[in-house]
Amino acid sequence: MRLRTEIKIIPSSGKVHYSDQLFCIGSCFTEHIHQKLLNGFFNSHSNPCGIVYNPASIADQVDRIVNQTWFTSDDLIQDHELFHGLFHHGDFSSLDEQEALQKMNHALSLAYQKMIQSKWILITLGTSIVYRHIEKNKIVANCHKIPGHQFHRFFLEVDEMVRRLSTMMEGIDKLLPGIHLIFTISPIRYLSEGFTENSRSKARLILAIETICKVFPQATYFPAYEIVLDDLRDYRFYKEDLIHPNDQAVQYIWEKFMDTYFDEETARVWNEMNKLNNEKNHRSLHPDTLAHKKFTSLLEGKLNAARRSYPELNL
Repeated sequence: MRLRTEIKIIPSSGKVHYSDQLFCIGSCFTEHIHQKLLNGFFNSHSNPCGIVYNPASIADQVDRIVNQTWFTSDDLIQDHELFHGLFHHGDFSSLDEQEALQKMNHALSLAYQKMIQSKWILITLGTSIVYRHIEKNKIVANCHKIPGHQFHRFFLEVDEMVRRLSTMMEGIDKLLPGIHLIFTISPIRYLSEGFTENSRSKARLILAIETICKVFPQATYFPAYEIVLDDLRDYRFYKEDLIHPNDQAVQYIWEKFMDTYFDEETARVWNEMNKLNNEKNHRSLHPDTLAHKKFTSLLEGKLNAARRSYPELNL
Protein backbone atom coordinates (compact mmCIF):
# COMPACT_ATOMS: atom_id res chain seq x y z
CA MET A 1 0.00 0.00 0.00
CA ARG A 2 1.40 3.38 -1.04
CA LEU A 3 0.98 6.22 1.47
CA ARG A 4 2.31 9.02 -0.73
CA THR A 5 3.00 9.82 -4.37
CA GLU A 6 6.74 10.24 -4.81
CA ILE A 7 7.78 12.45 -7.70
CA LYS A 8 10.16 10.89 -10.21
CA ILE A 9 12.63 13.26 -11.88
CA ILE A 10 14.64 12.33 -14.95
CA PRO A 11 18.34 12.98 -14.20
CA SER A 12 19.82 15.88 -16.15
CA SER A 13 22.23 15.03 -18.96
CA GLY A 14 24.33 18.02 -17.87
CA LYS A 15 25.97 17.61 -14.48
CA VAL A 16 27.19 20.15 -11.93
CA HIS A 17 30.84 19.61 -10.96
CA TYR A 18 32.97 21.14 -8.24
CA SER A 19 34.99 22.96 -10.87
CA ASP A 20 31.81 24.86 -11.83
CA GLN A 21 30.92 28.31 -10.50
CA LEU A 22 27.18 28.76 -9.84
CA PHE A 23 25.10 31.93 -9.83
CA CYS A 24 21.75 31.92 -8.00
CA ILE A 25 18.99 34.52 -8.17
CA GLY A 26 15.37 34.68 -7.10
CA SER A 27 13.16 34.00 -4.10
CA CYS A 28 14.18 32.80 -0.66
CA PHE A 29 14.08 29.21 -1.95
CA THR A 30 17.11 30.16 -4.05
CA GLU A 31 18.89 31.00 -0.81
CA HIS A 32 18.20 27.49 0.51
CA ILE A 33 19.87 25.90 -2.52
CA HIS A 34 22.71 28.45 -2.43
CA GLN A 35 23.35 27.66 1.24
CA LYS A 36 23.38 23.91 0.55
CA LEU A 37 25.98 24.53 -2.16
CA LEU A 38 28.10 26.57 0.24
CA ASN A 39 27.75 23.88 2.91
CA GLY A 40 29.53 21.54 0.51
CA PHE A 41 32.15 24.20 -0.33
CA PHE A 42 30.89 24.90 -3.86
CA ASN A 43 31.69 28.25 -5.46
CA SER A 44 28.29 29.93 -5.50
CA HIS A 45 27.12 33.56 -5.62
CA SER A 46 23.58 34.58 -4.76
CA ASN A 47 21.12 37.48 -5.12
CA PRO A 48 23.38 40.52 -5.61
CA CYS A 49 20.42 42.88 -5.07
CA GLY A 50 18.84 40.85 -2.29
CA ILE A 51 16.03 38.30 -2.48
CA VAL A 52 13.72 38.96 -5.44
CA TYR A 53 10.42 37.25 -6.22
CA ASN A 54 8.87 38.31 -9.53
CA PRO A 55 10.20 37.45 -13.02
CA ALA A 56 10.16 41.06 -14.26
CA SER A 57 12.52 42.21 -11.51
CA ILE A 58 14.70 39.12 -11.89
CA ALA A 59 15.00 39.73 -15.63
CA ASP A 60 15.76 43.43 -15.06
CA GLN A 61 18.51 42.61 -12.58
CA VAL A 62 20.11 39.98 -14.81
CA ASP A 63 19.95 42.33 -17.80
CA ARG A 64 21.74 45.00 -15.76
CA ILE A 65 24.43 42.54 -14.70
CA VAL A 66 24.96 41.23 -18.23
CA ASN A 67 25.10 44.73 -19.77
CA GLN A 68 26.82 46.36 -16.75
CA THR A 69 24.14 49.03 -16.60
CA TRP A 70 24.89 51.01 -13.46
CA PHE A 71 22.21 52.15 -11.05
CA THR A 72 21.47 55.88 -10.95
CA SER A 73 19.36 58.21 -8.84
CA ASP A 74 16.42 57.40 -11.12
CA ASP A 75 16.47 53.88 -9.67
CA LEU A 76 15.96 55.17 -6.12
CA ILE A 77 12.87 56.09 -4.12
CA GLN A 78 13.16 58.49 -1.20
CA ASP A 79 10.75 57.81 1.63
CA HIS A 80 11.11 60.00 4.72
CA GLU A 81 14.86 59.97 5.45
CA LEU A 82 15.98 56.93 3.48
CA PHE A 83 16.90 56.34 -0.15
CA HIS A 84 15.64 52.91 -1.25
CA GLY A 85 16.43 50.93 -4.41
CA LEU A 86 13.60 49.97 -6.75
CA PHE A 87 15.45 46.72 -7.44
CA HIS A 88 17.03 46.19 -4.01
CA HIS A 89 16.57 44.77 -0.55
CA GLY A 90 16.48 47.19 2.37
CA ASP A 91 20.09 46.33 3.24
CA PHE A 92 21.11 48.68 0.42
CA SER A 93 19.03 51.62 1.69
CA SER A 94 20.85 54.61 3.12
CA LEU A 95 20.39 58.13 4.46
CA ASP A 96 22.85 59.24 1.79
CA GLU A 97 21.92 58.87 -1.89
CA GLN A 98 25.49 58.40 -3.11
CA GLU A 99 26.26 55.83 -0.44
CA ALA A 100 23.21 53.80 -1.49
CA LEU A 101 24.26 53.94 -5.14
CA GLN A 102 27.85 53.03 -4.28
CA LYS A 103 26.71 49.88 -2.45
CA MET A 104 24.37 48.93 -5.27
CA ASN A 105 26.93 49.39 -8.03
CA HIS A 106 29.66 47.62 -6.08
CA ALA A 107 27.35 44.61 -5.74
CA LEU A 108 26.51 44.85 -9.46
CA SER A 109 30.21 44.87 -10.41
CA LEU A 110 30.92 41.85 -8.20
CA ALA A 111 27.88 40.04 -9.64
CA TYR A 112 29.20 40.55 -13.17
CA GLN A 113 32.59 39.06 -12.21
CA LYS A 114 30.87 36.06 -10.64
CA MET A 115 28.42 35.57 -13.50
CA ILE A 116 31.05 35.54 -16.26
CA GLN A 117 32.84 32.74 -14.37
CA SER A 118 29.66 30.70 -13.94
CA LYS A 119 28.66 27.55 -15.77
CA TRP A 120 25.25 27.28 -14.12
CA ILE A 121 22.58 29.85 -13.26
CA LEU A 122 19.73 28.91 -10.92
CA ILE A 123 16.64 31.12 -11.17
CA THR A 124 13.70 30.72 -8.78
CA LEU A 125 10.47 32.56 -9.56
CA GLY A 126 8.18 33.24 -6.62
CA THR A 127 5.16 35.17 -7.86
CA SER A 128 3.69 36.74 -10.97
CA ILE A 129 1.96 39.42 -8.87
CA VAL A 130 3.93 42.65 -9.18
CA TYR A 131 3.84 46.22 -7.87
CA ARG A 132 4.55 49.15 -10.14
CA HIS A 133 5.67 52.41 -8.53
CA ILE A 134 3.23 54.88 -10.03
CA GLU A 135 5.47 57.97 -10.10
CA LYS A 136 8.55 56.10 -11.40
CA ASN A 137 6.44 53.84 -13.65
CA LYS A 138 8.68 50.88 -12.82
CA ILE A 139 7.98 47.43 -11.40
CA VAL A 140 9.75 47.16 -8.06
CA ALA A 141 11.46 44.22 -6.41
CA ASN A 142 10.71 45.59 -2.94
CA CYS A 143 8.06 48.03 -1.69
CA HIS A 144 10.14 48.96 1.40
CA LYS A 145 6.92 49.40 3.46
CA ILE A 146 6.14 52.56 1.49
CA PRO A 147 2.39 53.40 1.56
CA GLY A 148 0.43 51.22 -0.83
CA HIS A 149 -1.27 54.09 -2.65
CA GLN A 150 2.07 54.80 -4.36
CA PHE A 151 1.91 51.44 -6.18
CA HIS A 152 -0.30 49.70 -8.71
CA ARG A 153 -0.69 45.96 -8.08
CA PHE A 154 -1.37 43.60 -10.98
CA PHE A 155 -0.63 40.18 -12.49
CA LEU A 156 2.05 39.73 -15.11
CA GLU A 157 0.47 37.80 -17.95
CA VAL A 158 2.22 34.74 -19.36
CA ASP A 159 3.13 36.41 -22.67
CA GLU A 160 4.74 39.35 -20.86
CA MET A 161 6.79 37.06 -18.62
CA VAL A 162 7.92 35.01 -21.62
CA ARG A 163 8.94 38.20 -23.43
CA ARG A 164 10.95 39.53 -20.49
CA LEU A 165 12.59 36.20 -19.70
CA SER A 166 13.40 35.58 -23.38
CA THR A 167 15.23 38.91 -23.59
CA MET A 168 17.12 37.95 -20.45
CA MET A 169 18.00 34.53 -21.89
CA GLU A 170 19.26 36.05 -25.13
CA GLY A 171 21.50 38.43 -23.16
CA ILE A 172 22.91 35.59 -21.07
CA ASP A 173 23.50 33.42 -24.13
CA LYS A 174 25.34 36.24 -25.89
CA LEU A 175 27.62 36.83 -22.89
CA LEU A 176 27.99 33.19 -21.86
CA PRO A 177 27.33 30.78 -24.73
CA GLY A 178 26.91 27.23 -23.50
CA ILE A 179 25.86 28.13 -19.95
CA HIS A 180 23.22 25.95 -18.25
CA LEU A 181 20.14 27.47 -16.59
CA ILE A 182 17.93 25.79 -14.01
CA PHE A 183 14.49 27.31 -13.45
CA THR A 184 12.46 26.53 -10.36
CA ILE A 185 9.26 27.85 -8.83
CA SER A 186 9.29 28.63 -5.15
CA PRO A 187 7.22 26.09 -3.16
CA ILE A 188 6.32 28.86 -0.71
CA ARG A 189 2.68 29.92 -1.00
CA TYR A 190 2.17 33.69 -0.83
CA LEU A 191 -1.06 33.52 1.14
CA SER A 192 -1.01 37.23 1.98
CA GLU A 193 -2.19 37.62 -1.64
CA GLY A 194 -5.00 35.11 -1.05
CA PHE A 195 -5.29 31.37 -1.73
CA THR A 196 -6.88 31.73 -5.17
CA GLU A 197 -4.58 34.56 -6.20
CA ASN A 198 -1.57 32.51 -5.17
CA SER A 199 -2.73 29.55 -7.28
CA ARG A 200 -3.31 31.78 -10.31
CA SER A 201 0.10 33.37 -9.78
CA LYS A 202 1.93 30.03 -9.65
CA ALA A 203 0.01 28.73 -12.69
CA ARG A 204 1.20 31.69 -14.75
CA LEU A 205 4.80 31.01 -13.70
CA ILE A 206 4.53 27.32 -14.65
CA LEU A 207 3.25 28.17 -18.13
CA ALA A 208 5.91 30.85 -18.69
CA ILE A 209 8.78 28.54 -17.69
CA GLU A 210 7.37 25.75 -19.86
CA THR A 211 7.61 28.04 -22.89
CA ILE A 212 11.12 29.25 -21.98
CA CYS A 213 12.41 25.68 -21.63
CA LYS A 214 10.94 24.76 -25.03
CA VAL A 215 12.50 27.76 -26.78
CA PHE A 216 15.89 27.69 -25.05
CA PRO A 217 17.45 24.20 -24.90
CA GLN A 218 20.03 25.34 -22.33
CA ALA A 219 17.21 25.82 -19.80
CA THR A 220 15.75 23.04 -17.64
CA TYR A 221 13.04 22.97 -15.00
CA PHE A 222 13.52 21.48 -11.53
CA PRO A 223 10.12 20.77 -9.89
CA ALA A 224 10.72 22.07 -6.35
CA TYR A 225 7.16 23.42 -6.25
CA GLU A 226 5.67 20.06 -7.19
CA ILE A 227 7.90 18.19 -4.73
CA VAL A 228 6.44 20.13 -1.80
CA LEU A 229 2.85 20.50 -3.00
CA ASP A 230 2.36 17.04 -4.54
CA ASP A 231 5.02 14.73 -3.09
CA LEU A 232 5.44 15.81 0.53
CA ARG A 233 1.90 17.22 0.74
CA ASP A 234 1.69 17.33 4.54
CA TYR A 235 1.90 20.13 7.11
CA ARG A 236 4.51 18.16 9.06
CA PHE A 237 6.94 19.34 6.36
CA TYR A 238 6.23 23.01 7.09
CA LYS A 239 7.43 25.43 9.70
CA GLU A 240 5.06 26.73 12.38
CA ASP A 241 3.73 29.40 10.01
CA LEU A 242 2.38 26.55 7.81
CA ILE A 243 3.79 28.37 4.75
CA HIS A 244 7.55 27.86 4.63
CA PRO A 245 9.02 24.35 4.15
CA ASN A 246 10.90 23.16 7.22
CA ASP A 247 14.46 21.85 7.34
CA GLN A 248 13.34 18.28 6.65
CA ALA A 249 11.53 19.37 3.49
CA VAL A 250 14.46 21.50 2.32
CA GLN A 251 16.80 18.56 2.81
CA TYR A 252 14.46 16.29 0.84
CA ILE A 253 14.32 18.80 -2.03
CA TRP A 254 18.11 19.13 -1.93
CA GLU A 255 18.55 15.36 -2.19
CA LYS A 256 16.27 15.36 -5.24
CA PHE A 257 18.34 18.20 -6.67
CA MET A 258 21.55 16.21 -6.17
CA ASP A 259 19.99 13.13 -7.77
CA THR A 260 19.08 15.27 -10.79
CA TYR A 261 22.20 17.39 -11.33
CA PHE A 262 25.10 15.62 -9.55
CA ASP A 263 26.95 12.53 -10.64
CA GLU A 264 27.90 9.93 -8.03
CA GLU A 265 31.36 11.39 -7.38
CA THR A 266 30.11 14.95 -6.89
CA ALA A 267 27.36 13.74 -4.55
CA ARG A 268 29.90 11.70 -2.57
CA VAL A 269 32.24 14.69 -2.20
CA TRP A 270 29.35 16.99 -1.20
CA ASN A 271 28.27 14.60 1.56
CA GLU A 272 31.85 14.38 2.79
CA MET A 273 32.35 18.15 2.67
CA ASN A 274 28.99 18.85 4.34
CA LYS A 275 30.05 16.75 7.31
CA LEU A 276 33.37 18.60 7.39
CA ASN A 277 31.55 21.93 7.22
CA ASN A 278 29.40 20.94 10.20
CA GLU A 279 32.57 20.22 12.16
CA LYS A 280 34.08 23.52 11.02
CA ASN A 281 31.03 25.44 12.28
CA HIS A 282 30.96 23.67 15.62
CA ARG A 283 31.23 26.11 18.53
CA SER A 284 32.70 24.69 21.70
CA LEU A 285 31.49 25.78 25.12
CA HIS A 286 35.01 25.24 26.45
CA PRO A 287 37.53 26.26 23.77
CA ASP A 288 40.49 26.21 26.17
CA THR A 289 40.25 22.51 26.99
CA LEU A 290 42.74 19.96 25.69
CA ALA A 291 39.88 18.03 24.11
CA HIS A 292 38.84 21.05 22.01
CA LYS A 293 42.44 21.79 21.01
CA LYS A 294 42.77 18.19 19.84
CA PHE A 295 39.49 18.53 17.90
CA THR A 296 40.74 21.77 16.27
CA SER A 297 44.03 20.15 15.27
CA LEU A 298 42.26 17.16 13.72
CA LEU A 299 39.85 19.48 11.89
CA GLU A 300 42.68 21.52 10.40
CA GLY A 301 44.27 18.29 9.21
CA LYS A 302 41.02 17.28 7.50
CA LEU A 303 40.70 20.70 5.86
CA ASN A 304 44.27 20.57 4.58
CA ALA A 305 43.66 17.09 3.20
CA ALA A 306 40.52 18.36 1.45
CA ARG A 307 42.48 21.26 -0.07
CA ARG A 308 45.04 18.84 -1.46
CA SER A 309 42.48 16.37 -2.79
CA TYR A 310 39.99 18.93 -4.15
CA PRO A 311 41.78 22.21 -4.96
CA GLU A 312 38.64 23.58 -6.64
CA LEU A 313 36.71 23.67 -3.34
CA ASN A 314 35.73 27.01 -1.83
CA LEU A 315 37.50 26.46 1.48
